[in-house]
Amino acid sequence: MQVIIKHLLIFNLFILSSCVLFIEGYGEHKLAKGFYEKQNYDQAALYASKSLKLNPNNIDVLNLFKSSYELALDEHESNIINLEKIKDGSKWPKIFIEYNKLKLLNDHLSSLKMRNDGLLYNLDLVPKDYDQDIQRVRILSAEYYYLTGLEYIDIKSSLNNPFPPEAKTIKENQRKAAKLFKLVQEYVPNYKDSKYLYSKSRAEALLRLSIKTFSGNENLVDYIRDRMIEYQTEKSKEFLELSIQNQDIRVDQLLNASLTTRYYPSEVTSTIDINQEKTVVVRHEKVVDDEGKESTKAIKEKVNAKVTHYKKSSESKLEISYQIIDYNSKSSMFTGSVKSDTKFFHEWATYTGDKRALSSKYSNLIRKKDIFAPTRSELEKKSADKISLKLMNKISAHYFD
Repeated sequence: MQVIIKHLLIFNLFILSSCVLFIEGYGEHKLAKGFYEKQNYDQAALYASKSLKLNPNNIDVLNLFKSSYELALDEHESNIINLEKIKDGSKWPKIFIEYNKLKLLNDHLSSLKMRNDGLLYNLDLVPKDYDQDIQRVRILSAEYYYLTGLEYIDIKSSLNNPFPPEAKTIKENQRKAAKLFKLVQEYVPNYKDSKYLYSKSRAEALLRLSIKTFSGNENLVDYIRDRMIEYQTEKSKEFLELSIQNQDIRVDQLLNASLTTRYYPSEVTSTIDINQEKTVVVRHEKVVDDEGKESTKAIKEKVNAKVTHYKKSSESKLEISYQIIDYNSKSSMFTGSVKSDTKFFHEWATYTGDKRALSSKYSNLIRKKDIFAPTRSELEKKSADKISLKLMNKISAHYFD
């Protein structure tokens, strides 16, 4: 009896927990509580609002939303007051972030207020309009990045400087300036002449890297160099220009490399006389029992087969060792290496004896036949594709990670 009661209690608990899981807005409510406990009030307000939209009659979620909203509001308003005390313009982008978070909170509240036709509670919070504040701080943030960008340009253009910066420093400063003018555009498109200044700074910051002819297989080398340029990401193109070695263009750095190849030609191995045995139904016979009832009996026997398992494989391995040097000083900037490999593998089987004795593995393999392995050039081309991408990613990482 006690065992029955125990199982009934477990069953009832399971039913109750299942019902809880299917209550609309339960998952969002649970997430909101978790964020609230971690004092992440913005996320708590977000998920509480989502829960209320699914289940507008849950007073616990309503109270959680109110508390999260008010605490998040206080936090961001307090941050703005503290940031306003900073003397320089670096405060404006940070204040812009705070106002945007306030606007997002306001959007959560407004979306709930708009649904009050279906709500059974009184949401007594009043939305605030932050659009004017955001627009004001947006312009101040753009101006801050604009002026900071000009400072990096002025470092280069200071003609009276008795110790002018090195070319490398000039490029670094122009790159910083270009990034800042690009940020200006994100805040206020076409702000002053920021678009022109971005293009000008980017052009002067652009690093031109020429890929010299590798030592190694000539056909593969030319293919890899071409593929590297194709694989260059849009992000890295902003400040890195790749080219195949050409004496007629301006170059900042050179990439020297050597390619080594290893090829393992197609080889077939086999395992013969693999025994297979299985008990199978060979026929059915009718039998009559002592009471005269007729039934069918399966007659089983052991069947056997022998399998020959074939495996064919080949492989191409490539490795590139490289060095990037400064064109003028000939000093080494970066060194490294990348590897790639491409494998071909195929297997099949033949058998003698009773097919029914075969395992599922060999039943599948006997359906396959011998095929031609890829040629050396085909395998090496696949490896070249892989290594080109790896090398391009590694070069980009030197400059932009």
